[in-house]
Amino acid sequence: MYDNIEMTVEQQRKLEEGKIAQDTIEPPTPQRLPSILESRHRNGHMIHKCLLLTSCLVAIVAIITLGVVAGTKKKDKNDCNCIFTSSTEDSTSIQNLWYEITPKGKLPPERLAHAAETVSNEYLYIHGGMYGTGNISYNDIWRYHQDTNTWEELQTSGDDIPSRRLHHSMVNINNEQLLIFGGFNVFNTQSHHDSYNDLYSFDLSKLAWKKINANTNNWPTKRGAHDAVYVNGLMYMFGGYESIGSTGHLAEFWSYDPRSNLWTDLTQTDDDTYPVGRIGFTMADGGDGKIYLFGGACSDPSVSDSGQCSDSWKYEPFTNQWTRLYPTGNIPDSRRATHGDIAIYGLLFQYGGVNIQVIDSAPSITMFDDLHVYDPTSNMWMQLYPNYNRDPKPPAVFGHSVSRLGTRLVIFGGRIGSPASPGSNMLWEYEVPTPSSYLHF
Repeated sequence: MYDNIEMTVEQQRKLEEGKIAQDTIEPPTPQRLPSILESRHRNGHMIHKCLLLTSCLVAIVAIITLGVVAGTKKKDKNDCNCIFTSSTEDSTSIQNLWYEITPKGKLPPERLAHAAETVSNEYLYIHGGMYGTGNISYNDIWRYHQDTNTWEELQTSGDDIPSRRLHHSMVNINNEQLLIFGGFNVFNTQSHHDSYNDLYSFDLSKLAWKKINANTNNWPTKRGAHDAVYVNGLMYMFGGYESIGSTGHLAEFWSYDPRSNLWTDLTQTDDDTYPVGRIGFTMADGGDGKIYLFGGACSDPSVSDSGQCSDSWKYEPFTNQWTRLYPTGNIPDSRRATHGDIAIYGLLFQYGGVNIQVIDSAPSITMFDDLHVYDPTSNMWMQLYPNYNRDPKPPAVFGHSVSRLGTRLVIFGGRIGSPASPGSNMLWEYEVPTPSSYLHF
């Protein structure tokens, strides 16, 4: 979700002039997919059949059926767009595709570091974000309708609406309202930016904003680059920092009850059983009533890999207990500014992100275009290879959002292809196959 590059103005100049070390993947030329493929993808009528073989992570051989088109000839690996469970030539595959979506009509302005949330598994809402180096920010709210493939900028009402902001959080409360908390007004490592700890509710039926005022002194401090999820009737929020460029990464953990308008500080102090402070991480509702936390940027050497957190955690709300996880499998490289706080079929998905290191006073940046899936039941990661080695597929990206629409992943926005990218309004969809098709933990 988050951009989170901490650099000086001089470093930013070097970045824009291309004088810093980069390891990026250039994006493919956008292509409009044939309408018949889009129609089949959207209506779920694409039918395929694949034979799934064992690999280093696969324990059993299974013949899996994603469907079969009558009379369709089985395709050679070089002729099909597939999900590969290994990057090698002998990897096993399942038919599936990334789709670049070209919506009809007006599009949202290009951006990154926005907030995104889905409603009723049908609509994608985005709010705010920034463009370029961060001196341009937004307070608009847009809604994407999957069935009509259109964006709509919502005309809202309310006496007090959120100001322009980025690196804020947004959660969906029972498909009735969206809650927005915190963020920054601009992205700048100098002192002339503001941070927020305000809380707003957006009524989805009335399209009306309402500022929620504190009824106690127990309220979180100003912050951005935190994350929040809504689980079991409460909004849970972790991390962030109070000013951009600060190394004082917050380890605060809060819950908010929208029914009583009460915040509860759940912060703990035991380093062995509690995550260290961080920014730009992934916090996910696992769909099992538990919360999962991965990666981000932090400075604690016990969990830090050159400034990127490499640890994973699980939180049990009913016992208020954190447990550090030690996953197996193809674990993603340490990164930040990624997003994947969604569960589909009980699995968590993560796409993209960035690894930022400072070498000789200049940032060295590696961007990612990989897709990983985490199974909470087996505590195992697997990397998937949609489309294998072929276009079209999403570019390397960070500062984007990854959301869920039904059984599809939806990627929107972010810096694409290069860390100097000003942002984008790209939209990609990926149909997630059932776990039995490729996961045999």
